[in-house]
Amino acid sequence: MTRICCLTLASLLLAGPAPAGDRETAKEAITRIQKEAARPGHEGFRDQFTKDAFGRVREDEAEPRRLTLAETLQAALITNVRQKGDEAAVALKTPDDAKNGREREVFMRREEGRWRISGGSTYVVASHGEKPAKVRLTMRTTNSTYGTSAYCFTYVTSDPALCKNRVDIWFCHNKDFHVRYNRIADLENVSLKSVKRVPIGLEWSRKAAVRKNHTYVVHCVDPRDRDFFVKFRVTRAKRGIVQLEWTLLAVGYGAPKTIHEAQPLLSNDGADGCEGLCGKNG
Repeated sequence: MTRICCLTLASLLLAGPAPAGDRETAKEAITRIQKEAARPGHEGFRDQFTKDAFGRVREDEAEPRRLTLAETLQAALITNVRQKGDEAAVALKTPDDAKNGREREVFMRREEGRWRISGGSTYVVASHGEKPAKVRLTMRTTNSTYGTSAYCFTYVTSDPALCKNRVDIWFCHNKDFHVRYNRIADLENVSLKSVKRVPIGLEWSRKAAVRKNHTYVVHCVDPRDRDFFVKFRVTRAKRGIVQLEWTLLAVGYGAPKTIHEAQPLLSNDGADGCEGLCGKNG
C-alpha cells in the first residue's frame, strides 16, 4: 500500500500542477476577464478570446470590437452564468440596460483548458413582444436561382431583389434547410415560446433536416451586415412546401427593427450569387 501511494504521489509531482483554467468555472473566468477589461489600456483583455471569436472579420475590424466589448464588460453587472460542458452564456446588465429593462449575454468557451470569450459582441435578450412572423418556402430544385425557396431574416424578405440575394436560409430538394455563412441547430420537438435564450452546448451545422413541429435556432452572421440569433418552428412540411413561424431570439448587429415588414437593403453592392444545388441525400 505504501509503495502504491508513493508511486501515485511521484506521478502527480512529475505531472506538475493542473493548468489554472482546468479548475476555473465560467463564473470565475468572467469575473477575472471583467477585471482585465477594467485595467488601464485593458491590459490582458486582448488575449481572452477564442481563435474563431471574430469569424472572418479582419484584424483591423476586430480590434475596435474588442475595445467596445471591454468597455461594455467593465461597466456591467453580471446577473447569471449558464454553463454546459465547455460552453457558457454570461448574462449581464450595463447601466443603460438597467434603465431600459434590458439584459444581454456574451458567450464563452473553454479552449485549450482555459475559458475565453467566443464571440466578438454581446447580444440583447429579445423581449419576445412581437408575434412570430409566418414564412412559406417551396423546395429548391434548380441550380440557377433560389426562387421562393429562400428567406432573409436580416431584411425580412424572400424577395432576392430586396436583400441583394443575401439569404439566410433555403429549403433544398434533399429536404434540408441550408445556410450559407450562418449556423443552424435543431432543438427538436419543443415549443417556440419555451426557447427564451440561445441554448448552449448545441450541435451547430450548415444544414439541418426539415422536420414538422421541430424548432430551430439560426445564428445569422455575416461580417458585412449581421450578427444575431433567430428561432423558428416548422408548422407544415408536405409536398415540397415548408411553412414556418419565426422571431428574434438574441438581438445583435444588423437585427431587423421589425419582423413583420420588409427592411430592404440600401446598398450599391452587387447581388450575391447563389450556392450550387447539392446532391440528394442517400
